[in-house]
Amino acid sequence: MLLLAQPKFSESRSAMVLASLLIVGMLVAFHWVVRGATQAGELRRQTTAVQALAMMRCNALPNWNISRVCLKDLDNKAAAEVSAGLSAKFAIADNGSTD
Repeated sequence: MLLLAQPKFSESRSAMVLASLLIVGMLVAFHWVVRGATQAGELRRQTTAVQALAMMRCNALPNWNISRVCLKDLDNKAAAEVSAGLSAKFAIADNGSTD
């Protein structure tokens, strides 16, 4: 009847402490993930709003040629920002490698 023997109090207490620490750690990790996703969503929303406002200003210009040049300039700036962001992201990833 070794299987039905009650565990010692110290064994069950240490298991409870370990399980509690594990749960707290998982909650903290979940909080970081949710917080990061929330911040990324807010940044995406702000970026979209700024881009829409800039496009409205370009479309409101009186001359069609000036409006087209303005929209093309917006596209070029957006492409430059995306490429700069990607190169910075890859530079961080390259610096963090342990080769």
